Amino acid sequence: METNRAIRIHEYGGTDVLRRDDIEMPAANEGGVVIRVDGAGVNPVDWKIRAGYARSFIDPPLPVVLGTELAGIVVSVGPGVSGISPGDDVFGLTGLFGAYARYAAVPANVLALRPQNLDVLTAAAVSMTAQTAWVAITEIIGLRAGQRILIHAAAGGVGQFAVQLAHRAGAHVIGTCSSDHVERLKALGADQVIDYTTQAFEDVTSNLDAVLDLVGGDAGPRSVPLIKTGGILAGATAPPDAGPAAAAGVRTQFVACGPDGARQEIVRRLFERGELQVAPPIEFRMEDVARAHELSQGGHAPRRIVLDMRS
Repeated sequence: METNRAIRIHEYGGTDVLRRDDIEMPAANEGGVVIRVDGAGVNPVDWKIRAGYARSFIDPPLPVVLGTELAGIVVSVGPGVSGISPGDDVFGLTGLFGAYARYAAVPANVLALRPQNLDVLTAAAVSMTAQTAWVAITEIIGLRAGQRILIHAAAGGVGQFAVQLAHRAGAHVIGTCSSDHVERLKALGADQVIDYTTQAFEDVTSNLDAVLDLVGGDAGPRSVPLIKTGGILAGATAPPDAGPAAAAGVRTQFVACGPDGARQEIVRRLFERGELQVAPPIEFRMEDVARAHELSQGGHAPRRIVLDMRS
């Protein structure tokens, strides 16, 4: 039988602590399935956990298998599982751990069938960003037709999906990015694109109903004066500073999401209907996981990043 190869950390640190280990084959527990993982997405939370940056609230017993999102084939199902069968081609979020393995045990209710217009490696790298964008635009902001939204870091993983969902809602979409991504954002539905390397966004926009801050730093505080009274500042890198916003009559909300089968099914349908688009990811072999982390940690990867777990 195939060995269950996995990427684990036995201690916190730099990319040198990433180890490829042979681990025990998982079993399908009550309500769960075992997936033969073909692709595992690489997300910032993975290297933040690896480096120990998140230890104040994420500090699992070590060693631990990293990885939050995957795509692959169901090989076995546990008691109490319905709607998913061996042989099904699925994708979804694992939580915070477990995806960087050839075989992974996952709750069945966090998965959806893979969109047939996405190849397996692309599907492996979209769940986190697409769900986060959906939560931000639809559930938290509740964006409506005719409203104006500013999306910071609109060319990033979450940002590109947020632009598409905001455009889908009928909003006037404004995005910030570097010059390399201006045309891409326009193609995805942005009505106005601000090149932050040449313009200050507060000089060229105002009268906003919502701001989605995907960059952090001073972007949120600088955005508050541009938001209408009763509007909202949503932040996905850290909870927005509520004090100055409240003084201006602006609501704040932190954007976070976890494994959720209902949202995953929404994401599947959006892709299959062509309402979400994504460029092919940057692929790395398992043995090159350190390079994948370095690229993600650099913060300017042009596309999603995925580990080919078949390698």
